[in-house]
Amino acid sequence: MAIAIFGKIRQKDTVSWNTVISGHANDEEVKAATDCFVDMSLYGCKPNQVTLSVMLRLCGAKENTSLGLQDLPIVMATLRNYL
Repeated sequence: MAIAIFGKIRQKDTVSWNTVISGHANDEEVKAATDCFVDMSLYGCKPNQVTLSVMLRLCGAKENTSLGLQDLPIVMATLRNYL
């Protein structure tokens, strides 16, 4: 339901992207959160400290260690564009 509503938002901003990414992270949907994070960048929306915190927490979670190692380079490469 939340994704359907998010899809209808015309002017997506950092807060709306962070909300969706955080939702995926809280549900431990690593791939979905990472995909949203990449899409956020492609959409031209700049990640902020909240985005970084959520993505690093997700990548570093003990349960997601193997997935985190795969996703961390994507996160870091995307963040380098904004630092």
